Amino acid sequence: MDLLLATINSDVNLSRKILATPGRSDSVNYRDNSGYTALMHASSKGDLELVKLLLEHKSNVDDISNDGWNAFLISCREGHLSIAKLLYSDDANIQDKQGWTGLMFSCAFGYLDIAQFLVSTKNANVKNNEGYTSFHWACAYSAYRYSKCISKACHGCNQCAGNVSLVKALIPFSDITSTSNDGINALIVASKKGNFLVVEHLLTTKYFQNSINNVDQKGNTALYSACFSLRGTHEALLNRNLHKVIRLLLLHGANIDIRNNCNDTIYSFTHMFTQETKLLFENTIKWNRRKHFILMLSENGYLAEMNEQEKDFLKYVKIFGNIDLLCKICIYL
Repeated sequence: MDLLLATINSDVNLSRKILATPGRSDSVNYRDNSGYTALMHASSKGDLELVKLLLEHKSNVDDISNDGWNAFLISCREGHLSIAKLLYSDDANIQDKQGWTGLMFSCAFGYLDIAQFLVSTKNANVKNNEGYTSFHWACAYSAYRYSKCISKACHGCNQCAGNVSLVKALIPFSDITSTSNDGINALIVASKKGNFLVVEHLLTTKYFQNSINNVDQKGNTALYSACFSLRGTHEALLNRNLHKVIRLLLLHGANIDIRNNCNDTIYSFTHMFTQETKLLFENTIKWNRRKHFILMLSENGYLAEMNEQEKDFLKYVKIFGNIDLLCKICIYL
């Protein structure tokens, strides 16, 4: 126990003295009540010198805590790259009792350097017990949620609106179409968290452009998930970010009329919209109605009853070949 206390206190000299004492070197693998060894504590603290000392004295890197963590997983969770590299092995895809890998921990807590180190060497598509991959966690990360942004006047910096660098690092190695056990995809995750920079980047990919209205097992779209998150927050920054996400999704053609399994739509959240979001929402409704009205007239041969603006609209529909695309452009205007 003396060695455990020494490592908890990051006391390298005392640890070296204990390990040099005849008959006490076997204490290197002693555990505390949580199943933590000295190596696990040193890895959590980020004490590289102490980790090297313990490894020299044959500390077991494969020991597992009561939660299913080994020293490698702990170093990834705490963001200690040098220690993660030192402890890295071919079994680095080990999962804890919840199915989390080191890559998942690094993505969930925003450690880009560790994620970049691991993603090219290990399977990024491993799922935890809930069916989430590392890519899901990268899309969910926001520094604001972990109080890592020190700016009290932050209006949505790159970290607080999602870590796009982290997402970009994972995309080449990830199945971006993957969904959780509940049918939740990466766009729904990012939208729900208010990570508008991540949402913006995801919508540059053809897959998410075409699947913007995909629903989870509860029937919720990315747009509905972002609107629903408004209901549970009183934080100004998150509120602003969620509104940016909602406007992005509307501008990219998200369907405002989809009903979830509870027969609910986003209309029930409009009283929480800012003026800017409300205006965009109302324009979306206006153009949707106009779209259906003009198509109905044209399909039934009532061109003579259209005004000049409506005829121009129909003319551009034929040019674009996609009325939904044209409606998006009209909303922008």
